[in-house]
Amino acid sequence: MELHIKTHESKKSGTASTSSPKRDFPCIPILLSILQNEYEQEKVRADRIDTKAIGLLTIIVVLITVYVPIFPFSDVAKIYLHTKKCAAIPVVFSLFLLMGIIATILALYSAYKVIEVYKTKSYQSVNILKFNTNEQMGATQSDRFQLQLIDHYQSLIFENSKINTNKAEILNDQFRNVMIFLCYFHCLRLAL
Repeated sequence: MELHIKTHESKKSGTASTSSPKRDFPCIPILLSILQNEYEQEKVRADRIDTKAIGLLTIIVVLITVYVPIFPFSDVAKIYLHTKKCAAIPVVFSLFLLMGIIATILALYSAYKVIEVYKTKSYQSVNILKFNTNEQMGATQSDRFQLQLIDHYQSLIFENSKINTNKAEILNDQFRNVMIFLCYFHCLRLAL
């Protein structure tokens, strides 16, 4: 949704208009207010994503803290020593143990990625200095100023939307990883 509005300034030679300038685009203020609202919505979206990232990170930390110490690592040696009659038990147990290590690494990786999501990104904000100049404030036509604001807000919305979409995709992937981690450790705990 890229908007480019071109204004045509009619310059009449030798005549000066004393009346107020005619607005070529009367809907510019409406579009500007819509874009300002969309910009605010992207900020709200970023806050929601950050809140979800903190919640997911909390869940990951709790899962690691609860599930890893529950496993009877002291009994691991006993399983290998006392199963001389059946060679399949140590092999199966080794596979479960390997899957547990992989699940723990997956949980740590997910925690790292969630922290990456929560880290401060270069979120674009309104460049007040660009618009707070004597030239901008003294313009005789507000349309030109509003059109510049529209272009500025539009570019901000697109950039911030890309950042938020990327963060949301990473967060969704890590949520899936946490569910895998949780299911695996729960099943492994039941098996042991």
